[in-house]
Amino acid sequence: MTFVQWNCRGIKNKKIWLKVPPFSTSEFWVFLETFLKHEDHRLCSSKNYFYIDRQGRPGGGLLTAIPKNASGRIIPTGFPHNFNQEILAVEVHFKDFHFIIINLYAPQGLNIENVKYFFDSFSIPVFIFGDFNRHHPFWGSNRSSPLSNDFVEWLQNSSFILLNSSNPTYAAYTGSASLLDLSVCSASISHAVDCYVSESNFESDHYPVIITWSILDHTPKKIKSIDWNQIMSNSATVLTTNTRLKDLTSKIWEVIRDNTKVITLPAKNYPPWWNLSCHNFQKLKIFFRKRALRLISEPDWMKHKKYAAKLRFHIKKASRNYWDKICNITKNPRMFYSMLNRIYNHTNQETNTCLQLGITGNITKILHNFLQNRTLQVRWRNSLSGTKPVQKGLPQGSVVSPILFVCFLADFSETLDVGVEYSIFADDIFIFCAHTSLDHISKKLQNTMENVYKWCNYWKLNISPEKCSIADLSKKKLQSIPRITYAGFPLPWKQNIKYLGINFSKINQNGIILKTIRSKALRKINALKSIAYKNYGPRTKDLINIVNNSICSLFYYSCSITNKFSETQYKACNTIQTMALRVALGLPKWTPNIVLMKIAGQEVLSEKIKRLAAQFFIRQLANGVHSPIYDHNCKPSIKLIKRDEVMLANLFTKLDRSTDHIIAFPDTLISRSNFCEIFLSDFSFQNKAHPAFLIKDLFEEVVYKEFQDYHIVATDASKSHSFTSIAGISNLQSFVYRIHPINSIFKAEALAICQALDELSVTDKNLLLLTDSYSVLQALKCLTIKSPKVIHRLAGKILVRKNFHQKISLVWTPGHSLIHWNEKADLLSRRRSHPLLEWIAYEDIISRYQTISLQKTNHSFQHSKYQESIIDIPAMLTLNSLAQK
Repeated sequence: MTFVQWNCRGIKNKKIWLKVPPFSTSEFWVFLETFLKHEDHRLCSSKNYFYIDRQGRPGGGLLTAIPKNASGRIIPTGFPHNFNQEILAVEVHFKDFHFIIINLYAPQGLNIENVKYFFDSFSIPVFIFGDFNRHHPFWGSNRSSPLSNDFVEWLQNSSFILLNSSNPTYAAYTGSASLLDLSVCSASISHAVDCYVSESNFESDHYPVIITWSILDHTPKKIKSIDWNQIMSNSATVLTTNTRLKDLTSKIWEVIRDNTKVITLPAKNYPPWWNLSCHNFQKLKIFFRKRALRLISEPDWMKHKKYAAKLRFHIKKASRNYWDKICNITKNPRMFYSMLNRIYNHTNQETNTCLQLGITGNITKILHNFLQNRTLQVRWRNSLSGTKPVQKGLPQGSVVSPILFVCFLADFSETLDVGVEYSIFADDIFIFCAHTSLDHISKKLQNTMENVYKWCNYWKLNISPEKCSIADLSKKKLQSIPRITYAGFPLPWKQNIKYLGINFSKINQNGIILKTIRSKALRKINALKSIAYKNYGPRTKDLINIVNNSICSLFYYSCSITNKFSETQYKACNTIQTMALRVALGLPKWTPNIVLMKIAGQEVLSEKIKRLAAQFFIRQLANGVHSPIYDHNCKPSIKLIKRDEVMLANLFTKLDRSTDHIIAFPDTLISRSNFCEIFLSDFSFQNKAHPAFLIKDLFEEVVYKEFQDYHIVATDASKSHSFTSIAGISNLQSFVYRIHPINSIFKAEALAICQALDELSVTDKNLLLLTDSYSVLQALKCLTIKSPKVIHRLAGKILVRKNFHQKISLVWTPGHSLIHWNEKADLLSRRRSHPLLEWIAYEDIISRYQTISLQKTNHSFQHSKYQESIIDIPAMLTLNSLAQK
């Protein structure tokens, strides 16, 4: 079913256009500013018309046309006749569906306060089509007004969804374009409604908006049924026969195809997670219920109860599995709209570049074969175009393609003039230069642009100058704008520039960033209603996960920049979060924010932004020389502005430590994992199922046979609420230290081994290290770049010690198994009075910081006035359960 909304600016002289698409193919017409009189409303014989005319002055007029086989009536609005606000509401019955079309025209802008109670009063699906004459960033405008802010606030808190994208619907004679004609519908049907703007304005200054409601098409749901028992039986028969290898695959495929059936379900609005099990048990439940009622049979009634219970089980299982997958999809914020769609139904010079980078051997042959003889096709709906050979570019979706593109850009730095720096992410290149002289910068950038042009010509790459831009980010006011060109094309100057999704501006940068993120977040909240209001929608937990992954994450992405927001801007961020959580939880607008955050179990967004920024900078400190913002001349060793330095200083003051005590990456990273011998389950005593006395005897036997000439060192760690300590012991000496209690037992065990390598090793013997920490040795054995920093520190110390020892062996020993070395190290680590070792792991700082931040929500609620009236409430409580209490 199709609707056409159009501000026609006089329909009488445009009747000829009603015979062509999209008007001729649409069942419903919603026209504004018709300029018609009473006798002029017969436009087409196949429609029934409802209209109102403007009285007392020319212009205006509304018309809603419905098919002849549909019935409708005008709903009295109760509003006084006013040429500043014209409203026509029509109740429609069409093909067993019952809905309302509201046609609205507000030449001076709509005041939502006058009509919101009328809009909210309907219990059936509603379409609102109108020329609202309002501007707001929510639908792509650069400005807003108090009345448009009120409209957006109502839209966010109502059960309606805005269908428009940012495509303009009005084109002025001066050439400017804006979106004035808005289309709104009930959230309950929004998943089946699509909206787009026509390419032609049909002699008006407004473009028609076409809205399709696909739910009326009754698209049948299809479920695939596979008989695996028959497939296994037939496949066994195929495998036992003498079949050639090249024919075997096709025969197995034929067996699977023959035993796969596609079942078409009746034309109903099934939920997206509905599967064959749900369908079969529903049929059995209905069958036995009808039979029990007809025959008054108790056995049939018991079967009905049994299948009803199984149906509930499979519905719960299918729904949870489906929404768990959807929540995993939304962990990538860019996949938010793909998630909604899922719910609703050059020559290949890369190989030569690899050779230049020193990549040789069979890998270059594999890459060459990967890039050669590739073709592409275009799919449009269910049709495929012909194939076309691809001579340039890389195939999308392959893991190898991004790596090859990075190799392709490896020599781009050679195009930069002295003093010019750059940043590259995929195909986005950000070139920047800083100097006190504008002439100096313009010459440097112009030389760089000429070198980039030569580089692109050599590698047969094209850069679109119209997509490039230049911005001045200094605090000085430019007296003149220098002309910088690329291939003779002058590059445009802009007030702000966007890189990696972040807007950089000379003035009010934080305001521009907030405005951009807020606009994106409001659109996603608007779309979130389409699943939050559905009766087969996700659990509350799923909706909160979607809010965090897709909406709040917009603010997390640039947290190292957005943590410079003012308190007013932070309040705007918190408003977005509470608005999204109200949609997810189904709570009314008047719910206090403290109660809302308590029910959702979430951190306040502004506090989380600050925490994530602190985590980012702490992680850069731990990365050391491998951090992109590392600076040898800084204290701490990363480039920070004054505000971030104060924030980090306060954080470490509370921990009674300095940034120098963070366990960092070693200067040289270790990429191999076979730098020492690690024994986790190689010996018989490493079975904890054995009794303690047997483990002890087996251990002594293994040491006597395998490690007779080794210098033995044992380590252990102890952790309690008040202190954490590490200890090590050998037959020559021992040590014991306190470490910061924030360190986990895993980090403490690793630090104990590190300290033992420093203090207890000898130079004339091989070294045998004993530890009861299986996880530390497992992490060391599976060393990767993502391993904890303390494991990299341990690996670095082992490599240093290998210069003095023939062999270093690390052996896991079961704890509390009467092994002499382990028992002595354990007893030593439990001593309370010993010196302090100030190392601290950044992962534990982040974990502690996150725990404290989450506790603030509970603390705020417990110290609020709502604690006494509501007492205590669990997290993620639904509104229905709250109402029952």
